[in-house]
Amino acid sequence: MGYTTWWKRLSPRQLNIAIQTFSVISIFFEGYDQGVMGGVNASPRYVEEVGIGLPDGTVTDTLHQGGIVSVYYLGCIAGCFAGGWLADRIGRINGLFIGCIFAMIGGALQAAAQSSDFMIVARVITGIGTGALTGITPVMVSETSTAEHRGGFLGYVFIANFGISIAYWLSFALAFIDGGYSDVRWRFQLAFQCLPALLLFLGIKMLPDTPRFLASVGRYDEAREVIEHVRGNFGPVVEREFLEIRTVAEESTKSSPIEFIKILFGRGPKPGYNLGQRAWLCLVSHVKGEPNALTQEELAGENLLLGRVGELVCQPGPVSNLEAGPLLGVFEVQDKTHFDSFAKYPSALPPKNKHVFNKSVGGYVITEFVM
Repeated sequence: MGYTTWWKRLSPRQLNIAIQTFSVISIFFEGYDQGVMGGVNASPRYVEEVGIGLPDGTVTDTLHQGGIVSVYYLGCIAGCFAGGWLADRIGRINGLFIGCIFAMIGGALQAAAQSSDFMIVARVITGIGTGALTGITPVMVSETSTAEHRGGFLGYVFIANFGISIAYWLSFALAFIDGGYSDVRWRFQLAFQCLPALLLFLGIKMLPDTPRFLASVGRYDEAREVIEHVRGNFGPVVEREFLEIRTVAEESTKSSPIEFIKILFGRGPKPGYNLGQRAWLCLVSHVKGEPNALTQEELAGENLLLGRVGELVCQPGPVSNLEAGPLLGVFEVQDKTHFDSFAKYPSALPPKNKHVFNKSVGGYVITEFVM
């Protein structure tokens, strides 16, 4: 898969903005795709179309409903591993490009679903694309940003929560069409996810691949050129960074799921680096830490709520699906902006505690003052 040289026309600042922009679009897609099923499941026409309930929207087969939602995450797991494998062999940009294709096809199939089986297949395809995008995007950002800006750039993962909020608000807006009993209400929500995937598909090939990948396949001159253009200078600092990347690339091996499993059980390639402990620490922190990115949310309970938020909020009282989406969207954004100012060190527990606290406050406000 070829590359373009469009990025060479940009200034270093413009190139960095372009990289971050496409990264934000990728993460926005992941967030939107997680939140969208909350509004879809609240649509009576969807419930009837896929055969999980009655025409009035009452779900009679909750197991089937949960299966349609959760099968997406099986695709995400496969896509994440496959995306990492592809990114090491054909490049970060090409890996994202393929992820975009899966995401667009999956989104279009979901919007056109005619049965539950149709929907399940579409959800798996979308999950593969989402997993690839979510797995490769942070790698691309970290490998192109400077050390002093890397943390801030990776913090743009907050955009995932903005995507969730947009999904809630879109559900709110579409619920006014035909009193909520319209195919547009759920089909448009699912089709909308194709927009960010399409933007990525059209623009991602305009960016250069990362210096680390280029060095790993022996394209050292190109790696140096990308570093110089991204950093905006040609001095000894850039030369030292290039030599470090080249040294690491020459010593590293291609990634694979088997290699990751070996690391988890203490059989990694570098015994002195405690890779096993680091890998387990990463997994545990994903479970109990602040859920932001896809891999961090799977076991934190966040995704358990995302697919059923409309129903859960409506059950205690007279709040309708129209009101549920915006209310939860407000608390979702507020959770990741105001409360994220708390320090995450020295303990990983405070972020999770404040997350639980904020969700509790949001639930209390909705039930006590709105219902």
